[in-house]
Amino acid sequence: MTKASNRPVAQAKKPKAKPPPARTSARRELPAANPSRGQARWFEAGAARFHAGDFRAAKEWFDKAATGPVLEMAHAARSYARMCEQRIGRTSLAPATTEDRYTLAIALINQQRFDEAERHLRQALATSPDGDHLYYALALCRAKRGEIEQAHLDLKRAIELQPKNRALARSDPDFAEFTRQPLFEELLFPEQGRS
Repeated sequence: MTKASNRPVAQAKKPKAKPPPARTSARRELPAANPSRGQARWFEAGAARFHAGDFRAAKEWFDKAATGPVLEMAHAARSYARMCEQRIGRTSLAPATTEDRYTLAIALINQQRFDEAERHLRQALATSPDGDHLYYALALCRAKRGEIEQAHLDLKRAIELQPKNRALARSDPDFAEFTRQPLFEELLFPEQGRS
């Protein structure tokens, strides 16, 4: 028998295994031109314009997003595009009823577009001559334009048609700056003049 040497025995080398293929992160799998990323950006742009009330621009973005590869997003984009179409249609139509004209006039007064508001209120009064709320809004419109005498006559008519309009005008912040005008004071606080 031979004597064992002190040298370490060389072990047979195992062939090196190939490393598994490197996995790329999700970020690397989405190049800048990735259609689903573009679809998401188009949808976000449409949503931003939709919430801002710019329905025409929003519809264009949603139409683009509807062509993307993510089916759920495409479906949602088509739904939003239809909502945009409906809202575009509503805003382009002239108000059809007295109440539509009244609602539009109030919005125009809030935007300080008094001439347009008055035009719609006059059209509404032509179809509903006893609409106390129409006279009330017309009084506010004229007062805001500085036509105090006409505003007084309109508010007086609103109160004749519906006495509750007196109390409403007294507490209405929109009329607050006018209540100290002598004509309005006399109309809104008649009990003070009877001393």
